[in-house]
Amino acid sequence: MKSKVITDMVLTLFLASTLTLTFNVQSVKETRYVPLLAKDSILMGIDPEDAPAGHTVGFGSGSIFASYGAGNYSFASFADFRNQVEATSNVTEKMAMVDAYMQERAKIGFPVVEGENATFVYRGIVSKQITVAGDMNYWDTSKDVMTRLTETDLYYKTMIFPLDARLDYKFVRDGSWILDPLNNLTILGGFGPNSELRMPNYVPPPEIEYYPSIPHGTIETIKNFHSNFLKNDRNIYVYLPPGYNTSEAYPTFYVNDGREYIDLAYFNNVVDYLLNEGAIKKIIVVFVPPVNRAAEYHLNENYMKFIVDELVPYIDSHYSTLSGPSARGIMGASYGGLISIYIAYNRSDVFGMCAGQSSYYSAENDLMINAIRDGPKKDIRFYVDCGTFDITGFIATNRQMRDAMLAKGYDLMYQEFHEGHSWGNWRARIDDILKFFFRINIVTATIDVDPNTLNLKSKGKWITCYIELPEGYNVSDIKRSSILLNDTIPVDPFWVNKTLESVIGDYDNDTISDLMVKFNRSEVISLLNVSNQTIKITGELKDGTPFEGADMVRAIHRSDLLARMTQIHTEWTFASLEERTTLFQEIVDIDMLWPYAPP
Repeated sequence: MKSKVITDMVLTLFLASTLTLTFNVQSVKETRYVPLLAKDSILMGIDPEDAPAGHTVGFGSGSIFASYGAGNYSFASFADFRNQVEATSNVTEKMAMVDAYMQERAKIGFPVVEGENATFVYRGIVSKQITVAGDMNYWDTSKDVMTRLTETDLYYKTMIFPLDARLDYKFVRDGSWILDPLNNLTILGGFGPNSELRMPNYVPPPEIEYYPSIPHGTIETIKNFHSNFLKNDRNIYVYLPPGYNTSEAYPTFYVNDGREYIDLAYFNNVVDYLLNEGAIKKIIVVFVPPVNRAAEYHLNENYMKFIVDELVPYIDSHYSTLSGPSARGIMGASYGGLISIYIAYNRSDVFGMCAGQSSYYSAENDLMINAIRDGPKKDIRFYVDCGTFDITGFIATNRQMRDAMLAKGYDLMYQEFHEGHSWGNWRARIDDILKFFFRINIVTATIDVDPNTLNLKSKGKWITCYIELPEGYNVSDIKRSSILLNDTIPVDPFWVNKTLESVIGDYDNDTISDLMVKFNRSEVISLLNVSNQTIKITGELKDGTPFEGADMVRAIHRSDLLARMTQIHTEWTFASLEERTTLFQEIVDIDMLWPYAPP
């Protein structure tokens, strides 16, 4: 941070959390850079040369030193600023101090965040009262009343939050909801934009952003999809991954409150990001908006039938999907989380994955918690998360659901965050959900390169490799067009199109099926050098799961054989009888290799 070097300084005090400078403003001598704080503590440097006329400024961790007009002020923290204003009896001086503080603090931003303290600030006319309402108090409009700084037009409220908290909030001024006019950070919620508080250790999720340089999926709209069970119509939105191909089959993920997950949580951006990072398999996402949310999501059997018996069959018949519950998931937030677990638990023959965010598990006297705890265990993997600033009672019931699932032995990922019941919270966890359900696990394959086809003097067109997968996988599921040798050479097209029956067999007689693949001989030979060489084979299964394996070979040229013969000749003179026997065998081997080795 840029700061002035001051002469005739009265006091300089460095602490871990604050910097206070008091000085004669007229004694500025030169400019230099002085590190005050870590980069993530203060987001911008303030150049005193850019300060308005009559002002000199500087910042520590929330500390401000400022000159305003004839005044000369130093504020180590908001509390220090408040105390100094309160201690001043002159109203004109009070307002000058407020003007100085506010103008310079604006260059850092509001609310004023100092460690665990966050001070919300409003400046303006208030007839009756102004309050802070948000995730921190369950949007109570009367609980957190802001205090007027005596004989000024500044109002404030200081609260303590965890260092990694992120919260939505608004001000309620004389009964009217308003955004914080001093805070440029806003976030869309279900009822419009809110102001956003970010504590120092909060990390914004990069995956929700749109990156034009990476591949993007497409969203198709199924218009006016009719349900006989619900007797209504709705649009369905289907995300198809980049490179979607009907010759491949994809897992599917059904998302309740689907339009909001697109518009407010940027779900499609997250999928694009994770696919580009190679973090998840390619998936199809089916976004399902409600028509009558409360009625449909409140443990509604007809809604379950609409999803399971009408929508899923339609999607499976119109898109290239993998069948079976292990490749199909469902999720939602709040009420949407409740209906998701209701559907998954009652139709685990259709859905084998279920995620709930801040879910309304207390509905009907904890019906679903009791079902998980007391009912039979189903073949379902669960994801559950909740905010510690969530709606009253939600964190307790989500923890009860967690305990019930763990006691039953379910495969569960559970998380809590210092956030509220908001889309800002939920959107930042989509990547965790998708990676938990669709993470790419690399299968280790056994690779055997046929030494006869690798023979450098061979006149054959191809070099042959055999691929064997571990137990639980079938080589018939390998997508042959995805196979690469050393990340560059594809399987020869002639062999990609051969029937499976002609390329699958137990070629090494170990009772495990192998897939035979062949590569263009000239392309492979060009990669081989004189040394031990690793032949790596990579590829994908039809569901997108990657596999890889390697075999070790050695390429030998005549120049190497000749060099070794010269060395043997030298060693022979001084070798013992036993050593000469070994050397003689090596001469025989060289003699056999010589006709096949290239120059």
